[in-house]
Amino acid sequence: MSFFTPQAFKSLYLAADSAPNVGSVAFVLAECVAAPGTAIDLDTALTQTKLEGSFIFSPQPLDFGGSASAQKAFVEAFWAYLAPQPVRRGMLWLADPSVLSEQRPTLPFLGLSGDGGSVDTALTAPITLSLSLSVSSGMMLSVSGDTVAISSRQPQFAIAFTGPGAPDMSIVTTGTLPFSGAERGCLTFDAFIGRQSLNDDWQLGFHFVFAEAGAPEGLISEWLPLADASGPIAADMIGFALNIDPADPYNDHNPLRTVMLFTGTNQHGEKTIFASYYRTIAGAPLTLTPIGTGQTTAKQQPGGLVFALGQRVSAQQEEFHVCPIGDFVADAAYSPDGKTSDLLCGIQGTEYFNFTPGNSVTSAARLRFKSRQPAFAPKFPPPTSSPVGPPSDPTATLLDPTYMTAWAT
Repeated sequence: MSFFTPQAFKSLYLAADSAPNVGSVAFVLAECVAAPGTAIDLDTALTQTKLEGSFIFSPQPLDFGGSASAQKAFVEAFWAYLAPQPVRRGMLWLADPSVLSEQRPTLPFLGLSGDGGSVDTALTAPITLSLSLSVSSGMMLSVSGDTVAISSRQPQFAIAFTGPGAPDMSIVTTGTLPFSGAERGCLTFDAFIGRQSLNDDWQLGFHFVFAEAGAPEGLISEWLPLADASGPIAADMIGFALNIDPADPYNDHNPLRTVMLFTGTNQHGEKTIFASYYRTIAGAPLTLTPIGTGQTTAKQQPGGLVFALGQRVSAQQEEFHVCPIGDFVADAAYSPDGKTSDLLCGIQGTEYFNFTPGNSVTSAARLRFKSRQPAFAPKFPPPTSSPVGPPSDPTATLLDPTYMTAWAT
């Protein structure tokens, strides 16, 4: 089946970007190759050595309104980017196509072998200054439908997080790269990540950032962990189904392009449960059980984690955390009525709401977390109202999205 169709500039081919596809993918012929002029299927694009073509993924449209001159400028900028690379072809992820013509920054790039059957130069896709996603050289590539399968028979050739912020994670030797659908351009794979590492390396929970004139960079921040990871449970390896979009690690362009969804099961078969720091009005702890992938019913969402960026500490360091998203089943000790419990939602016992605890996906209450919610207080503490001073602005925003985290509902 024809997958890539020729565009106004003859060296550029594009896949359809209509729904349910998310984002764009282009196939660019090598500079010295004559365009065949006809549509090209995905398998031919990857494996045909005579084309020496490369692939470009972006959340932005890559047709440039059909302008041949704009397409030509983009393709020539890509050729200039590719020229100093140690390979003749590859895969590139671009959050903004204009960066190719403005500069040649370090971009997420995977070098392909001549026949497209393997990774020739490793992909290093930055997530933060201290964390990247890597697909190592030597991994094998093959086409199945509209998806490129990534595999390895040797554990040293793997998909992994790298850098000082890398978590304790199982070895991953298989993954996929869909070229169509909602996951187009995302690296997808299953893995187990250490519970303790989620707290220590990824700061699982929430953060808030405050303006403070005397602090470094004029900011101070606070991390609020979601759950306790100490004791015997610290060694748990928690199951995830991961989608990572190298062009959109913070979901700035499209929702949930980069997300780590809970499978609901730990490495040794136990159900994934978090001993949260939420409390009832009686001081009883709240346990949270994420609804795993494939376990949702109507109107439910699987639980997961997404990255959220924090303040820049220095030229080499920036803070980040992973915050929860989706649905978590809530359980706690019953209140005196024997049917419900009362969950604190503020710093005072007078602020609480009543819920039905339990471990049933269908009958117990659920906390739903929403990501990309405001977490920056430009004025903290809020100005004090005074009858002799200027009135406070009643419409002023207490938190704005300069920095973001998750909120619970």
